[in-house]
Amino acid sequence: MGAKLVAKLVAKLAGVLFVTVGLFPLPTQAKTLYQCGNEQGGYELSSEPCKAAPAPSGVVKLPGSAQPQPRKAAPPGVFPQEESEPQTASEPEKKGSPTGKKGEAHAKKSDSAIQKAKELSSSATGLMAAGNNGGAIAALEEAWRLNPKNPIVLLNLGVAHNRNGNWTRARTYYQQAMEFEYRKKAREGVETKITNPHSLNYGKSLIDVVLDSWNRGQPREEVFELKGSPIKGKDLYDSFCANQCHQAHGWGTTQGELPQISGQHAPVLLRQWLDIVKKNRETPSMSRHAQVDAMGGEQAMADVTAYIARLPMTPFHGQGPGTELLMGKNLYHDHCARCHGQTGEGDGPNLVPRIQGQHHAYMARQYGMMRSGQHHALHPLKALQLHDLTDEHIRGILDYVSRFSVDTGLLAPK
Repeated sequence: MGAKLVAKLVAKLAGVLFVTVGLFPLPTQAKTLYQCGNEQGGYELSSEPCKAAPAPSGVVKLPGSAQPQPRKAAPPGVFPQEESEPQTASEPEKKGSPTGKKGEAHAKKSDSAIQKAKELSSSATGLMAAGNNGGAIAALEEAWRLNPKNPIVLLNLGVAHNRNGNWTRARTYYQQAMEFEYRKKAREGVETKITNPHSLNYGKSLIDVVLDSWNRGQPREEVFELKGSPIKGKDLYDSFCANQCHQAHGWGTTQGELPQISGQHAPVLLRQWLDIVKKNRETPSMSRHAQVDAMGGEQAMADVTAYIARLPMTPFHGQGPGTELLMGKNLYHDHCARCHGQTGEGDGPNLVPRIQGQHHAYMARQYGMMRSGQHHALHPLKALQLHDLTDEHIRGILDYVSRFSVDTGLLAPK
């Protein structure tokens, strides 16, 4: 009797245990998960140990135990694809893009096109290094067709055409690269940076690199190679310039009819003078006196500009009202400082004018002429800026610029 009772109790306990285990499974050994990087730069969980990370940009991964070595540098003036931020494939989830299997196929096709474009860009670098600029141009044009989102290709097309002796085509591609990046910055608030630490342009923005290529590549007249004599230039200036308009000191007028030309960079003065002679700038008052033959030809131009550049500047240039300085400061450093410098000092070798110490009224008049199309040789970056900046913005910038101080070594005594 006792044995039967024990058997019944064991059976009941077994049933309860069965139900309990079914509802609440007994714990098992914990499963190890690994947080691994993926190809998109993010992270994902995996039950398997992480695979080796891909080699970083600019380094070639070698087989066996060999250590990674830096890639061979591109020839001077050529910018490898890897120097820019990586280009992303088209995203199927965007509005109007295919989804599901069609979306996956679309993404794979886009990734394949981008990879092919990178290979073509890399081959173009080698072709240019070998002097085959025509082959490089063909490869780069196909790379741009496959991936029209990489302005590095436009930049290198400009370099290749420039090396091929076609400045007109080079200028077109430089301008396209500049506009592409300018629009990107306006749209996204960021610029493409050169991220390859082996590049001479490491850390620069792509716009700065395009500007450097533009300045180095543009052909210049022979007069820029002439060495000017300030001593000879003084006699010519006194005879042809001082008595006509600019007066002995070259200070211009605060009302804006004439600019301050004293202390301006000699190459800038040459460029502006040639633009007037070639009618790239509509300045009727100077056009009557800008012809150089009577003065003695191009050497005379070099002598006069060398003299003007040494003239001390007025310590009392015309200034703006001072009412929009904060807005002007922010806009200047965002749009203008990359060329004209932090304090408007300019850059003579790159033909960027000194604007510190210039009369406010004269600068305002010049911007009005630019707006109306009277400057026919306007720099493409300035043309883009003029299109986007309002008259209020321009007034603020000029108000701020007119307050720049000039180094005392450049000023005449008060």
